[in-house]
Amino acid sequence: MRLRARLALAIVLGGCLTAQGQTGSPVLELGKKRAYEITTDRSQEHDVLLRAGEYARLHITQLTVNIAVAVLDPAGKQLFALDNNSIGDTEDVEWIAASSGKHRLRVTASEPHAPTGGYEITLDDVSSGTNRHRTRIAAAREVALATAANRRGTREAMLQAIRHFDAARFHWHEAEDPREEARTLYTIAFVYVELGDREKALSNATAALPLARTAGGDQLLGRVFDCIAEVHNNFSEKKAAIDYYMQALPLLEASGDRAGQAQTLNNLGVAYLGMGEKSKALELFNESMRILRPLQDRRMLAQVASNIGALYDNLGEYQLSLESHQNALTLRRELGDRAAEALTQNNIGSAYSGLAEYQKALDAYVAALEINRSHDSRWNMAVNLNNIGWVYATLGDRRHALSAYQASLELSRAIKDPRRIAVALNNIANIHAELADYRMAIELHTEALALRRQANDPDGEATSLTNLGEAYAKLRDTEKARDHFERALAILRMFAN
Repeated sequence: MRLRARLALAIVLGGCLTAQGQTGSPVLELGKKRAYEITTDRSQEHDVLLRAGEYARLHITQLTVNIAVAVLDPAGKQLFALDNNSIGDTEDVEWIAASSGKHRLRVTASEPHAPTGGYEITLDDVSSGTNRHRTRIAAAREVALATAANRRGTREAMLQAIRHFDAARFHWHEAEDPREEARTLYTIAFVYVELGDREKALSNATAALPLARTAGGDQLLGRVFDCIAEVHNNFSEKKAAIDYYMQALPLLEASGDRAGQAQTLNNLGVAYLGMGEKSKALELFNESMRILRPLQDRRMLAQVASNIGALYDNLGEYQLSLESHQNALTLRRELGDRAAEALTQNNIGSAYSGLAEYQKALDAYVAALEINRSHDSRWNMAVNLNNIGWVYATLGDRRHALSAYQASLELSRAIKDPRRIAVALNNIANIHAELADYRMAIELHTEALALRRQANDPDGEATSLTNLGEAYAKLRDTEKARDHFERALAILRMFAN
């Protein structure tokens, strides 16, 4: 359910590449927008005429295809290449010519098996290179290094990415570009979300807000609000998240940012699902899908399909859940997205658990854990370990169950996620209840209940109240048992669960 980071323009030094000589490549004219289609098996080339020392900047809007760009000098040597942003966003390309002549841009579809899609390209600026332009290019190089590191997906690589993004932010500030500085800050926030660091994620996201207001433009401000909401959403603060998403949506709609609007609708659905409002969540997921299909954004389509699968799982519709997750898995394997594949494997495990196919569930959870361990993704490892423990507990293997739950609890406490801490406590308490240690079970369920209230998790709160009622019943404390059961029932009725 993670929103993709939005990356600023980038330049990365490349090796040598000889142009393959499309002599008919169109020469781009200043200020004129041109539209093209591209397929996976062919490139499109564009020429820019520059004198030595001239600066050029181009915008390439990815309408229905994710593209990569390589820039070649007049001798056919590759100067740099970039592929930073997703469908619906712009790849911004800028450089200073070292020699006079025809510079070539080679555009390719960056994702495997991509359908035919369209993009628009505009030569936005040609002027004499200045120190400010050189500062912008220094920022872009840092963004390129950050992007490459972040895509490796490991914890150490993400920390390395943050260091490069911080350097880029300094250069954008020196270049007096609040728009790119804001974009860099909210991209850093998304990386910190992946690392499970709420404080640094929120600090960077909120620091982007005054810069976005200074830069102006509904789209940028909407993206910043969405990022702040994502921090709150991912750290179990659903009500705050919904408030920020609701500020983001009209801005994104007014700016014509269909991709951003679809992402925010999806993220808002996740927040409502966490609040127990399942029908509202499904409505938002379906609206997001409606926007995404014509954009051909397979990454986001897979993400929304995965969220719909989680919703069906929550409703007990496990076969529908499995079908949604398998659709997401197919798309993510097409894209070669291993981190997202791990998320989907975990969700497939949950669907198989609901269908009582426990060995298939365990296989899926273990597959997810192996990928997340290779990336040192501690947040997701905590989820996988909890679910592995659940399967072992269901099969009556309490020793392996307790070991997995304790490992999940340790990771969840380290990343300070109240929902996941509560889930692990709940499951450890259930093991103690099975062993007739009801007082320890009550102690653990009580701690979980407080965390679930803190996280505004009504389904979880009802579960904890029910478990406490059962433990008090075993201790023959009927009054306390009835009180907890009645409070659980009231919550379930309120949310029509």
